[in-house]
Amino acid sequence: MPPARLKFKEKPTPTTEIELSVPRTHNVHSGIFPIIRDILDQKQISVLDLGPPTSKKYRYLCGSGARVYWDNTPGSISNAFHGPGVDDFPTFLSDWGPPKLDGPLGLILAWIYFDYMELEDLQLWFTKLNESVAIGSRVYFLIHHAAHIPDSAPLFDVELDDVLRYNTDSVRREAPRHPPKQLEQLMPGFEIEKLFLMSNGLQEHLFYKKH
Repeated sequence: MPPARLKFKEKPTPTTEIELSVPRTHNVHSGIFPIIRDILDQKQISVLDLGPPTSKKYRYLCGSGARVYWDNTPGSISNAFHGPGVDDFPTFLSDWGPPKLDGPLGLILAWIYFDYMELEDLQLWFTKLNESVAIGSRVYFLIHHAAHIPDSAPLFDVELDDVLRYNTDSVRREAPRHPPKQLEQLMPGFEIEKLFLMSNGLQEHLFYKKH
């Protein structure tokens, strides 16, 4: 009888890389969107969403009677990050301007794009923004506080129960981790109105134009 062969237990395959190679969907409760909903309910204002349009965002924002505009043209911020991209981002920003709106712009949803801009680009964008909005306008955005962020800017959606939903890819880059006071210094005329640290390491910001 031939000798029995010893069976060695195979070394387990690390699962981290396999899990990260698959895009993940995240759901997290927003601490600022209830405030935004109250603002929208108080008066009719125009909302500029720098992300692509979705039916869920439309239901959330338009349910209060707000006029919603999506900056989703070939020369938009959203297209720069989710479209074919741009070769010279500062030049792109210098040519950027909010679309023509029917009434005063009361809220801008900038989502996560600030995490993917250089500080010089942010300063340029904030300067152009300051020239385009009136006193009382608000800017909403998120900043990663983790050490690394997805290589591509996630796309965000919002549910009627103030839950944000977004997908992340597997590739990571170092996070800039902009502190709120640094962003406030870059935003002439704006001040911090509300900060909210979410359970997933994202921090929500709501800035208010005071002058």
